Amino acid sequence: MPTEQLEPYLSRLPDERHRDIAEELFAWTTSACSPQRDHTWHAENMFLSAIFAVSCAPPDATRWELRTSGKYVAFFWYLDNGPRHELVELASQLHGGQPTTAGSLGALYRAFIIDMQSANLDTRHVEQAIGEAVAAMAREPHCNPAEMSWEEFRTHRYKNIGTYPHLACWRAIRRLEYPDTPSEAELMDQAVESTYLSNDLASFFKEAHNAESGAVTSNFVLFYTWLWGDQDNAIAAAITRYNEIINGLQQSRNRLAPLLGHIIDGVLDGQRFLTSFRYPNGDEPMQQLRHYADHSQDR
Repeated sequence: MPTEQLEPYLSRLPDERHRDIAEELFAWTTSACSPQRDHTWHAENMFLSAIFAVSCAPPDATRWELRTSGKYVAFFWYLDNGPRHELVELASQLHGGQPTTAGSLGALYRAFIIDMQSANLDTRHVEQAIGEAVAAMAREPHCNPAEMSWEEFRTHRYKNIGTYPHLACWRAIRRLEYPDTPSEAELMDQAVESTYLSNDLASFFKEAHNAESGAVTSNFVLFYTWLWGDQDNAIAAAITRYNEIINGLQQSRNRLAPLLGHIIDGVLDGQRFLTSFRYPNGDEPMQQLRHYADHSQDR
């Protein structure tokens, strides 16, 4: 499999672990996708995938765990950056329980689920969470901020950020069984909320120049500002809420807390890494966000 398109991106990754997983995911995606897409497009997505796959993994993650979770991350970046018609088609197929034949997205979805099932992992919660995320992402262009309440925004953002499937993937890998207690369900929700807050703080300046309503209804800072007219308060509210979640998670002795904390920190680290070239002017608010690993009870 040609890898020359990947080489420029490998040099920008921070270490050998990131470069190794980028190469493995590049080989997996280019093999799984049918019809084949341009390899440069694959390479850019695998650069992004490697950053978040490695940063979100627990420190004791094995190579197999990292590769398996990385496949979901790669699939998500294809959802986010791939052809919209494939996203819409996949949403319809998943909703209707039909075979996933939606081009590259359908091929990657099938390959990811089959790989997990071949390792005897329970994929039911992963499949459900992916279906909800894909449906929410497919609705984005049709979301009108004038017709969306604050609670409706939060519900939509919980789904379209794509974190629930990532958490479900790691729970399947680590065999952290469902159902959740009420406190565990709340922790899961807060973990997802924190990841969209850090993402939205990093990206709001860039997305503010996107005239589409989907940008406003998919970013905490932009929607808060649209609703109440104060961007400074929106930024402050996002930072305060994020750090409240981290503080609560640090105090928790729940079985899920360490895994959730590692993933939250990983999303934050990944966003910080990308601010210099993907999210202009996103660095300052990101520096005010705390890490779970700082003073957490499991360290």
